[in-house]
Amino acid sequence: MSVHTIAPTPCLSAKAVASFYFGAFGALWLFIEPLSFFGLLPQLSKFSGAVIYLVLLLVPAVMLLVFLRWFRWHKTHHLPFVQIAIRSALDGATYQVRVAENMQVGEVLTRFLEILLKGPAQHQVKDLSRRFYPVLQVRRNDQFIDVHSNQTINMVGLKNHDECQVRAQLYEHFSGVMFSLSKRASDVGKQ
Repeated sequence: MSVHTIAPTPCLSAKAVASFYFGAFGALWLFIEPLSFFGLLPQLSKFSGAVIYLVLLLVPAVMLLVFLRWFRWHKTHHLPFVQIAIRSALDGATYQVRVAENMQVGEVLTRFLEILLKGPAQHQVKDLSRRFYPVLQVRRNDQFIDVHSNQTINMVGLKNHDECQVRAQLYEHFSGVMFSLSKRASDVGKQ
């Protein structure tokens, strides 16, 4: 069973990703092109030249993937984590999740739903998330207790190997009356 890691990593913008890719591409280009200009590379056929240019496009992509993996590790390796088990009634699975202690429960639940949206119960999760919001429940003394979503994992007191589940709570604006078929105030006095 794989362990999913939920941590507060800053997202890199598309501009930063593109600049890294084109920077790596340019550095390789500046290395290879002078070698071929001065005849230090062996003469290749046109097909081999096309393969080299394809490699020139793919190597920066691989470097970008390595950089993104390193960036995520660099931003999260020093954080304290708690590993918890979250049961999902939608697909019947128990997910092992590593969560950073300084994250709010609401953010953890949002990212956990993103994990569920990639699984077998994705359609059920989409349908439920329209009318319900998730509430984390932690097992304490053989019963599940709701956890407020504005608290951090550390404030809640979650420990390694705690058992949790996610409950769906109806949004308040869906439980109230949205419109009424009663008479208008101007029609009440006319009777």
